[in-house]
Amino acid sequence: MKHIVLVDNNLVDLKAAENMLKQYYKVSAMGLSRQVLEICKSHQVDLILLNVNMPDMDGFKMLEALKMERKIKDIPVMLFSDYDAKEVEVECFECGAVDFFTKPFVIERLIHRIEKHLQIFGHRKFLRRGKNNLEESIITSCCELIESRDNETSEHVERTKEYVRLIAKQLQRSSKYADKLDNRYIERLVHSSPLHDIGKIGIRDRILLKPGRLTESEYEQMKKHTLIGEALINTIIEKTEPKDSLYLAKEIAISHHERFDGEGYPWKLTGEEIPLSGRIVSVADVYDALISDRIYRKAMTHEEACELILGGKGNQFDPEIIEAFMAIEDAIYAVAYGYK
Repeated sequence: MKHIVLVDNNLVDLKAAENMLKQYYKVSAMGLSRQVLEICKSHQVDLILLNVNMPDMDGFKMLEALKMERKIKDIPVMLFSDYDAKEVEVECFECGAVDFFTKPFVIERLIHRIEKHLQIFGHRKFLRRGKNNLEESIITSCCELIESRDNETSEHVERTKEYVRLIAKQLQRSSKYADKLDNRYIERLVHSSPLHDIGKIGIRDRILLKPGRLTESEYEQMKKHTLIGEALINTIIEKTEPKDSLYLAKEIAISHHERFDGEGYPWKLTGEEIPLSGRIVSVADVYDALISDRIYRKAMTHEEACELILGGKGNQFDPEIIEAFMAIEDAIYAVAYGYK
């Protein structure tokens, strides 16, 4: 049963409308606007019926407050008024309401309009799920393709994702980047980080799979995987119109080999010119590479890898991110050797 929130400061009208609507829906009736945010944050709400003329917070301000909340901003809001006024109706739609009507309620007409907006809301949720599933499928398929061409394993991908999560969460708790690193950004960052090396798809096997160190010329070719990665993800974005994770993946692909001192590639960016996402993934990626076997060397110990990472503070890596990494060294170790 769909859940409708009904808000009216006229308690007689509120009770009458509640009795009419509860034959068709689960109804939460309330006499104060401020209660709407509380119930929407704690319960699944499918539609809100809200009186514009509320004494504690009018319908326009309430609608503005709802739109500021990411998880509930898309809930359809139908505003109504105690009197008919064209200017009020226009302002309702300008503020983002899906419908406007005046009292007294005509139940058959009201139900028809509610059903119409519930149907539209349902379609939008379905399309959003479809886009999320599409993006998930694209990222998973690309990761599998990278693994099929490179010597790196799925364990490397999973470990790196967890390092990224741990580092970002530590930066969120205590760093100058805390304001940028909200939970939504961190989830996007973790979700998109496996595509940092997607550009390796465009590197020839004789270079990518060479059983030894690369020559200077081969290394120059390998460095192009950042540019190839950005171009590949950009093509996917243009063809699929995805949500945010692929945009962040493109940012990471092009920037995760930049260095804080400006000696990285491809653009020799310095300091905070390098996207934060790239700076975080860079530390996670290098650490996992150091503790992993390579054809030309054996894996370092955790202690040796951390010493090398710490030595890159301020030149290869952002000092703030290195401080976060070292603060959670034990958690990093647990992830590194939990997957081995």
